[in-house]
Amino acid sequence: MLEIELSKEKFYIPENWSEVPVKRLPKLLESVFVAQATPETYHQILRLTLGISDTTWGRFCYHYFRKDLPENTRKQNAEILHNLLMMVSWMWTEEMTTRPFDTVKVGTEEWVLFEENLTSMSFGELSDAYIHLLAFTKQLIEGDERLHHLIATICRPRKEGDYTQDTNWNGDHRIPYNAHAVKEMSKKVALLPEGTKVAIMVYFAGSVKQLFEQYDLMETGVESVGEDDYPGQGLIKNQHLLAEKGIFGNLDQTKQANIHDVFLFLEEHRKDMKAQAEIQKAE
Repeated sequence: MLEIELSKEKFYIPENWSEVPVKRLPKLLESVFVAQATPETYHQILRLTLGISDTTWGRFCYHYFRKDLPENTRKQNAEILHNLLMMVSWMWTEEMTTRPFDTVKVGTEEWVLFEENLTSMSFGELSDAYIHLLAFTKQLIEGDERLHHLIATICRPRKEGDYTQDTNWNGDHRIPYNAHAVKEMSKKVALLPEGTKVAIMVYFAGSVKQLFEQYDLMETGVESVGEDDYPGQGLIKNQHLLAEKGIFGNLDQTKQANIHDVFLFLEEHRKDMKAQAEIQKAE
């Protein structure tokens, strides 16, 4: 946290998403990623970041920019405002890889967000969610339909019973992923506050980027998960190629395999292919 002083009062500015108080996060993310970039929006971002009310922020603005101030003073104060914005400029560039909140209330149900670093996510779930993310950001279908599908894919109701005592439990607190249930579940997601939906999307996008950066998967003999001709092409191709080779079993079993197990295999396979290519080149 950065400590600053405004009108002889101390305030603290977060230096990353994990330092933003949970209660402020949804509205702040909505202001950063959804709202139009206007002077009012930037004021809203600063107000939320500092954790002060509209009334207090209005008092600050009057104190620093009222019309009876000398022009030189107003310019100096404008530089202070600019510096404040620079202190939070990381919000437009830094990925969110920590859970903004553990659960979210969807109607009368408690839905759980996926684990950090996608530790318990399956290959099939990751593939479907990534496709929904790209389809939404590229607006292949106009509106929020694919955003709602994304959230219904990666956020699900908590499992019932004493499941943590099961020796086969993989650390996932959510009910098993069912691609066919997403459409109906997404209708409930549509009722969530906009800021909450954005927070979940940003968290997933940051987690996926972190995942891709963990593994060296480009130019692999099995299809790359890099650039696609259509959303998720590389991931879908890998599902079928791995299933054909029986690495993790049939197609359904491949989709159910842990994403880190799959990516680790793809990375090692790439290394093997590169080594073989080097040997052939030397010959």
